[in-house]
Amino acid sequence: MMKKLMAKNLCLQFSLTGKFAKKAFDKTNLFQVIIDALRQRFESATEYEVNKTIGRWLATARDREGGRTERNSQTQQPTSS
Repeated sequence: MMKKLMAKNLCLQFSLTGKFAKKAFDKTNLFQVIIDALRQRFESATEYEVNKTIGRWLATARDREGGRTERNSQTQQPTSS
């Protein structure tokens, strides 16, 4: 669901609660819409599970769309002396 609603560049601006100088996603209208939709589809999902999943999705945004590969290739390049 998050992949359909938020592009990587938007995810990079948020954390779930607004830590690390990012905006708080849990204070947005979109967060509430997502919560409502998930509660309809997954009635047994706890608030903790939903928050953990959304928080992890936002925290790992920089790894998507080639970000992890790019970062790994930069660290594996030998330094020239």
